[in-house]
Amino acid sequence: MGYQPRFATEEYDRQFNRLYVSIPVSKKSGNLFKSVVQESSAVQNIAIYDILSRRTRYLFEEVVAESVISHLLFEESFDSKSGWMAFNRSSSHIQNNEAIPEREPANRLFVCQHLPVSKKRLLWTFQKDGDGKRLVAEMEEHTDWFLDVFNQKIRLIKRQEGKVEIQDFDW
Repeated sequence: MGYQPRFATEEYDRQFNRLYVSIPVSKKSGNLFKSVVQESSAVQNIAIYDILSRRTRYLFEEVVAESVISHLLFEESFDSKSGWMAFNRSSSHIQNNEAIPEREPANRLFVCQHLPVSKKRLLWTFQKDGDGKRLVAEMEEHTDWFLDVFNQKIRLIKRQEGKVEIQDFDW
């Protein structure tokens, strides 16, 4: 069946007083997609609930039927004792997160969206309220992505045919 991202979240961002809630794959998705991704574990969208205003919005206003969100990462707070930035969850995609100069957490959400049928992945950034949507990269199978916290860069590393290609993007 191939890669099956398993991701669900109900997470708070205390910096901006928001709640992020995962929305599962719609039962209306086509049969081919259902055979690639198990509905019960797949997330297609994220709702952003602003606790003060009691308003809800969505990361993606229109969802591609064959898309699945595998990662939602954001900085939560600076840990002055350890000198690193705390994130909403641990992830191998977070790197170079030590001896960070003290700063406020970035107003950024990092979202990886898989398209299982085409085996492509889309890497997006948003402001924490869902504004400022930006497609950083469309990645193929041999491309890995990382958050370089110290340099505040998104790094893509493509390994193929005995070579490596590295691209950096500012947050």
